[in-house]
Amino acid sequence: MPETPAVWTRIEEELDAKGDDFSIEDIERLREFFLSNFDEIRYNVDDVRLAKFSTRFFKAIGRTETIDFDERSTYLYGPNSKGKTSLIKAIQFNIAGIPEGDEDKYGMRNLVHGNSERLSTIGFWQLDEKPHTLERNLLKTGRGGKRKEYDSPYLREGFVEEADSVVDRMENPEKHIGEEGISNKKLLKRLGLYGLNIRGHSPFKILSLFFLMGEDFKRFFGDNSQFIDLLFGISVSQVVDAIDEKIDDLELREEEANAQGELTRYRNKKEKLEEEIDELKLTREQKINRLTQLQDRRDSIDDTLGEEDQLKSLENRRDELRGRRADLKVRLEETTDELGQIKRLIERHDSTELHRDLSGIADDLRNLMTVPNTCPVCTNEVDAEQRSRLVDDGDCPLCAKEMPEEKMLVEHEHQSPDSLTDSRLPDDDDIQDYRKKKRDLEGEQKHLRKQISDLEEELESVQNQLRNSEVKDLAEEKTKLRDEIDHLRKDIFSIESDIEHLQDELQRIDYEISAQKRLIPIAKEKQSRRDTFEKFKPIVKRQRKKRRESEKRKLEEEIEELLGVFDHGTFAEAHNPRFEEGDTYHYTIQTPERELRSRRPEPSTAETNIHAFLFHTALLRRLSSSINSLPFRMFVIDSPFTNEIDKENEKDITNFLNELPDFLPNYQIVITSASTEGFESSTFASEYDMKKYPSQGQADLAQFED
Repeated sequence: MPETPAVWTRIEEELDAKGDDFSIEDIERLREFFLSNFDEIRYNVDDVRLAKFSTRFFKAIGRTETIDFDERSTYLYGPNSKGKTSLIKAIQFNIAGIPEGDEDKYGMRNLVHGNSERLSTIGFWQLDEKPHTLERNLLKTGRGGKRKEYDSPYLREGFVEEADSVVDRMENPEKHIGEEGISNKKLLKRLGLYGLNIRGHSPFKILSLFFLMGEDFKRFFGDNSQFIDLLFGISVSQVVDAIDEKIDDLELREEEANAQGELTRYRNKKEKLEEEIDELKLTREQKINRLTQLQDRRDSIDDTLGEEDQLKSLENRRDELRGRRADLKVRLEETTDELGQIKRLIERHDSTELHRDLSGIADDLRNLMTVPNTCPVCTNEVDAEQRSRLVDDGDCPLCAKEMPEEKMLVEHEHQSPDSLTDSRLPDDDDIQDYRKKKRDLEGEQKHLRKQISDLEEELESVQNQLRNSEVKDLAEEKTKLRDEIDHLRKDIFSIESDIEHLQDELQRIDYEISAQKRLIPIAKEKQSRRDTFEKFKPIVKRQRKKRRESEKRKLEEEIEELLGVFDHGTFAEAHNPRFEEGDTYHYTIQTPERELRSRRPEPSTAETNIHAFLFHTALLRRLSSSINSLPFRMFVIDSPFTNEIDKENEKDITNFLNELPDFLPNYQIVITSASTEGFESSTFASEYDMKKYPSQGQADLAQFED
């Protein structure tokens, strides 16, 4: 069983002292939680250094460059824009590949040189003084080189040169130092970086402690307090993070937080629903009783009116008689019309001889008089009937009065070539059929009149019965009862529907009440645990604060010692470094003129550079004195004289760089700098292995062989 860390003992003592806030069960649960998250990082390697490095077609590097690195300190210098910064980035790429999503932040975009489609990097590393060769390449493919494909990193023990030279192998993309690649996870483990990586810190973030790049000296400052805590072994910081996550996890969901209020609301709603249901049931019962009374009265009336409803029967009989009478009257009218037509035909036939006797006289008269086509008074046309009056009766065709004789002796105005008495009449055979038809129609007419008379007598009898007051009153009462019964039935059905709906709602409310009852103890338990963790958090944070304050005091001592190097520029006579309180590792330094604050250094001046040199160096000095420290033992400063450096600050930076190998004796120091006007390599020759870059040829690995 792992040993209980001393920090828990101190925390437990404080928990015991707050017995009112923490029960024995609470303390035991907190102990398990604390130990499960108090995870001290263990490294499986103690010392990682770079012996030699080869790269080809990486950013500004347009050929194969191979550089060997002194075990203690190396200074690369040469003209600007010749690939020194690219070389440092190639070393980072060799270790960590490409920082996906952070390419711009770390300047790791468009890595393949414009003259090639493939870059190669080979690092010759010492892992606990055991030589290893690490190869990582990158292929640029796709339109515009936007697609990138990693070759898997290859790691082999020993410095692998085989039969070919390093240069030849790098120029042949088909050759690798091994048959199978190694995963990035395994590679980070071998380099001692995985413990920090699985705790949420990317490889490039870790490397930013060891690689101070002139493009952004402030990169490591900022939100790195958790990372620095891990470096110093302040594992209690992980517990604080875990507590924050736990508090977030235990935050009550909206339905849990509102459970008690919702329970009260649903209970009140249930009470109102039950009252409404009871009222509706009472109303339904009253209406059912009323319905029963009305149905009993209706049944009594039915008994009085007979098993079959007398009134309804009489009304139906009356309506039936009226209908039959109407039909018979229609038939009688049709029969009478037809009989009239038959009679006129027979009458015309009977007067045939008279017509024939008068035909000669009529013809003579026609020749003696003129009948006008139109009436001289009204100007209407004279019809055939008017014309025939003269022939049949000797009367005026127009006024029907006797015609004066002298008026009949006028010229002809109208003359028909045919006889006035000519007309078509039925022959003797047809007239016999008409006479028989007449007798039949007269019989039918008489029969219909008799039927109508009988129906009217019966109809009068039925109407007299309907006018009987007792039957009528009962019938009217029954009608009213029927309407009221129908209305009551509809009301009862509607009330039952309302009751059913309310009962369904009541059932839902009961379910919600049960759900809220289940949520309340869960919410109380979660809230209780959340309250426990919220009270636990400041206790743990105080322990973290103590450790941080301790480390900050030690870092202040380290920075105070480093300040002794600065005699000429901005940091001359600087003293009394003080770290800010709280979750930060920013600090302030006093000078006779003003405060120098790492949080807001004067932009683009030596102040930015020197703050970074001081902080990183002090941090690495503290780490090198730790028993269990990060094993990466390189400290790289790219372009230390970048920004606007005046002569005085340039002297201070030069002095600091010369002292750096002594400040960090356990680290391999690498400096890259432009050999601008006034640069003298001899200035650093006593402390560094000075190498002009770019160089020619291949480095010698014999110094690293057994």
